[in-house]
Amino acid sequence: MTSSDQQSKSGGWPDRIHRLFRQHHVRQVAYVPDAGHARLIELAHADRAMRAIPLTTEEEGVALLAGAWLGGTISTEDALKSIWLAFTALFLAVKANRMINGK
Repeated sequence: MTSSDQQSKSGGWPDRIHRLFRQHHVRQVAYVPDAGHARLIELAHADRAMRAIPLTTEEEGVALLAGAWLGGTISTEDALKSIWLAFTALFLAVKANRMINGK
């Protein structure tokens, strides 16, 4: 079985990250539009339990997370989890892109 067969069978990395977000009850998904993340962005928009929020820069995400914490939407522990999940998702995206491009 090739890696593309495995990806289609498992839904690919965007579907796995979306499932991870749901398992951790992520309700806000901030993103900078990117064709490489189109599937994950589509999943976030389609998920009624999540609010997908487009950003113009990554820095706006820090402000969004701080505002969610200050507004009581997320706890300090959840904010730290969100940061961890964001870095994990970024790492997985970079790894997937390198695997696809054969690097």
